[in-house]
Formats: sequence, structure tokens, C-alpha cells
Amino acid sequence: MKKSLSSLCAALFASVALVAGPVSATDQLPPSVNPHLNSKYLLQYRALLIKLKKPVTEEQLRVKSGTPLDEAPAAIAGADGYTILRNKRLHTTDGEPATHKDLVTHTRTVPEEIPGGLRGRQISETIGEVMNIAPAVATTAKKISSDINFFHYIKAEKGGVATYKVGGQKTLGAGDYATYTWQHDGQQYALLLQLEAVDPIKHD
Repeated sequence: MKKSLSSLCAALFASVALVAGPVSATDQLPPSVNPHLNSKYLLQYRALLIKLKKPVTEEQLRVKSGTPLDEAPAAIAGADGYTILRNKRLHTTDGEPATHKDLVTHTRTVPEEIPGGLRGRQISETIGEVMNIAPAVATTAKKISSDINFFHYIKAEKGGVATYKVGGQKTLGAGDYATYTWQHDGQQYALLLQLEAVDPIKHD
């Protein structure tokens, strides 16, 4: 009797597991996402930081909506006209700001003259990137307003670290781009940010 009961329970459990099936992406949010109370959509942003071999114009930076991000650099600068420095994906929800940091700090010792001789003085330099995205609470999935700020910390030829900030408010739909460019030591850089996907969140 016990064996029959155990077999029946096991069969019932297997049936329940089969009916339940896998959990969809919008049922289970990525671990890094902390949705706002009024969030309705899971947003997937992706960004490429590229170094351009030749200058490009603002017109060239206007990437057509829906263009896959992996194809965007070549559309802007040609097949061999760029180098990808960073490729980052960031998930958040409407109404919830998100930050991605990719920073490295280097410490070096430089000689410093003091009365009676020299001593070593430590200097710390931080290089890398910080990206902040703050999407508004959405009323529709078609277009979502986002405040975008990107900081680029890069070594200067004459020493030290140069800081560049680009961004602004941009209204994006799925597939749309925000693109920015800046110059450093005679070299042009660009940030290509795409809102890759907007998926409804299934609330309980």
C-alpha cells in the first residue's frame, strides 16, 4: 500500500511539473533588476563604445531604428573604420534608474623633491566608463523617455586623466538609438546606445 501511494504521489508531482512548464522571461526578472512600484516594462539597453579611425559627421551617427547594434558601427564608419572598446548590456524597468561601472584604478609612485632630497609620492588614476540610465515611468511601451549620462575617463597624452560627459534626455522605442561622440587627443570616440527590447512585466 505504501509503495502504491508513493508511486501515485510521484506521478501526480510529475504531472504538475509538466503542466507548470518553464517560466517566461517577463515572469522572472533578471537578478540585477529592482522594479519600481509602478513599473510596467522590462527594458533591455545595450551600448557599444567605439573608437573611430576617421572622423564621422552627425548625419552619419544617425542609425536607423531597428538596425541590429552589432551592425551599427559598420553602418556609421565602414567595415574597417572602427574599434570596439566596450560592449555592455543593462537591464532595468521603467521608473527605475540603473548604473553600470567599468573602472580601473592604477597607482604609481613619482619622485617629489623635499628639503634634503627626494621622496616617493603615490598618485592614483582611475580610467574607464560609467553609464547612468534613468527611464521615466511609462504610460505606453511605444516610447519611453530616458535620462542618459555617460562618463569616459581616459589617459591623456600629456599625463593625467581626461573626463568626458555625454548624454541627455532621449525618448526611445524598442530598436531606437541614442548616439553621442567626442574628441580626445585628436581621436574621435562614439557611444551607440540602443533600447533593444521592451517587454511587459507580468504582475501577480
